Amino acid sequence: MSIKAEFVHIAPVSLTSDFPLKKILDGLEKVKKPDITLAEIHKIMNDCFPDFNEGHSALYFTKAKLLFDPAVNDFTTITAGHQTVRKNSFKILIYLQLAKNRKDHNKGLATTWTHPVNPDDTVFLNTSIKPISALKLTIPNFLKDVQLQAEIQNPEFAAEVTKIFQHPEPGTLQQIVEKKQVVEIDFQEFYEIINLSNKVLTLENSKKTKLFISECVNSNIYFRSNFDTVIITRCKNCEIFIPGVKRITLIEHSNDLNVTIISRALHISNVSDSIIHTYTCFEPQLLGETINVILGPYNTNYTEIFDTLEQNGIQLNNDFAQLFSKPHSFFTTQQFLDHKKNLFSILSPENYENMILPKEFTIYQYNALLVDKRFLSISKEIEALLKVPVEQGVVVPILAPVKFKEAVISRSIQFQKIKQLIKEYKLTPEQQEKFFEAVQGYFREWLMTKPHSVGSLIRILNSLSQKF
Repeated sequence: MSIKAEFVHIAPVSLTSDFPLKKILDGLEKVKKPDITLAEIHKIMNDCFPDFNEGHSALYFTKAKLLFDPAVNDFTTITAGHQTVRKNSFKILIYLQLAKNRKDHNKGLATTWTHPVNPDDTVFLNTSIKPISALKLTIPNFLKDVQLQAEIQNPEFAAEVTKIFQHPEPGTLQQIVEKKQVVEIDFQEFYEIINLSNKVLTLENSKKTKLFISECVNSNIYFRSNFDTVIITRCKNCEIFIPGVKRITLIEHSNDLNVTIISRALHISNVSDSIIHTYTCFEPQLLGETINVILGPYNTNYTEIFDTLEQNGIQLNNDFAQLFSKPHSFFTTQQFLDHKKNLFSILSPENYENMILPKEFTIYQYNALLVDKRFLSISKEIEALLKVPVEQGVVVPILAPVKFKEAVISRSIQFQKIKQLIKEYKLTPEQQEKFFEAVQGYFREWLMTKPHSVGSLIRILNSLSQKF
C-alpha cells in the first residue's frame, strides 16, 4: 500500500524546527463536532504560530477541503468563510506535516521515527528515470508517530486515513507502522509527461483526471483535457497550457516557464524566471522561494472557454479574474527561508501578451463576443470601446480584467490607424523596402527582450519545418 501522490506533493509546508503537533491536536479536540470552520482553524493555528494570519490558516483550510472533499464546485475565496471541512481531514493534513518538518523532534510529543532535514515545502524528486510510475519514490513514514499510532486504533479515523493510500487492505496501516521506515508514493492515477525535450505536444483527451508534468525541457505542451489535480515539477524553459483544473495546481522546482491555466487554487513553490497567467477562485499561494516570477491574468482565447469553466464548476466572476494580482506570501512563516530572495511582480496591461494556441484550438471571434451575454457581463466597463470597429483578427482575452481587454483592443485600433496612415503615404517600392527593413529591425530588438516568446516561436517553427 502506498500513499497517493497528491497528498505528498500538495501537503503543508515546513514551518519551524519545533512543530507544535500536540498543541494543534489538543486544539482540535476542543472542537466537539465532526466539521470545522476556517475561523476555528485559524484560532488553533494562531495559538500555535503567533505569526499566522488568516491567510496562512486559509492555506491549510483550502488544502484540506480541496484534497478531501468530493464536492468543491461552490468552494471559492468568497464562500470559504461560511464553509467547513471534516475535522479528521484537517487532522490527517496536520499529521502529513510530519513528513515535511525540518526536525523530527516535536515539543511535548515523542516520536519513534527520524527523517532527513527537508527545508522544501514539497517533495523533491531526485531522479530522472522514465516512467515515474516505475520508481519507488518515498517519504518518511509519518504513521510511526506515537500519537497517530494511538489514533488509528479508532476505526472511524483509520478509515479516513486509508483514503490517502492507494488500494488499502485491512490491517495494512498497522503493518506499515511496524515494518516500514518509509512510505512509497503512488502516481497510478496520474497522466504523466516525463522528460519531454525540444518538442511541441498537443494532447486531445486524457482518461485520467490527474496530471503530472516533470523534467521537461525546451518544450511546448498544450492540453485540451480538464483535470482534478495538476503537478508541474522540475521543468525548464517550457510553455504549458492546461484548460481547467477543478481543484488545485502546484508548480514547483522549475524555471523559465510560461504557464496559462484556469485553476480553482494555484500554489507556486521554488520557481524562478517564469510568468504564470491564471484565472483562479483563490489568491495564488507563494510557498517556497519565488525569484523573478511574474503573475498575470488568463491570457488566451478559445471557443470552449465557457464550457471549461462550467465543467470545472468555476464561476464567471470579475473578482476571480483579478485574484492573480493578490498573491498570498505564505513563505513569510517559514523561518528558515531567506525572505529577501523572494521576488515577484504583477503584470501590467501594457506588457500583456496573448498566448497563441495551436491550430487545434479555435479562436472565439471578436464579432461573436460582441453578442455573447456571458462575455458582456464581465466587460460592461468597456462597452463603448467594444462598439468601435476593429479588424476581425483581434484576439480578446475573455477572462482577463477589463483593463487588459481594453489594452488589447486599443492596441488593435492603434495598429489599424498606423496601417491606414502607411497606406495613405503611397510609398514607392524603394521606400517600402526601407520601411520594412526598419520594422524588421525593431522586431528583432523586441524578440531579444522577450525570451519566453522567442523560445516558443522557435520551437513551433522547428516543429513545423520537420513536417516538410
